[in-house]
Amino acid sequence: MASASPYHIDSPFLLGVLGALQARDAALREQSVTPAIHRAIEFRGDTTCARIEILFRQCRNQMLSIHLWEDRSISLNAGEAVRSGGWMFQYGSAGRFPGPNEGPELIRAAEASLAAMTEMTEAEPERLEAIWRPLIARGPRLV
Repeated sequence: MASASPYHIDSPFLLGVLGALQARDAALREQSVTPAIHRAIEFRGDTTCARIEILFRQCRNQMLSIHLWEDRSISLNAGEAVRSGGWMFQYGSAGRFPGPNEGPELIRAAEASLAAMTEMTEAEPERLEAIWRPLIARGPRLV
């Protein structure tokens, strides 16, 4: 029996997200958004960990970057660059995705973020926080 390649992504979590993204491909293209998808394998000692990176670009200067690991960790960054240098707005979050319907839920959140970003200003990053806060578990924090 042949063993799976350490370079092959077989995580149900990651495959679910990729499947949901593929299902929304036509809708995203209608909005002139084409995601760039990068698959990677991280080597951690004797083990490997699969990761995907999804980069959405819209309105020429806006981007939403989502990094997902097979252990359900998630890191995302969003922002809009301005010509004079710097950012019109920036947002970032990280944690774990505990949801049961992860693929469609994550892609819906990404699409909602892209829609919110079209009208954002530097004073409104809470619009993205309202989308992602319910989806990302951040663990215990000191109060």
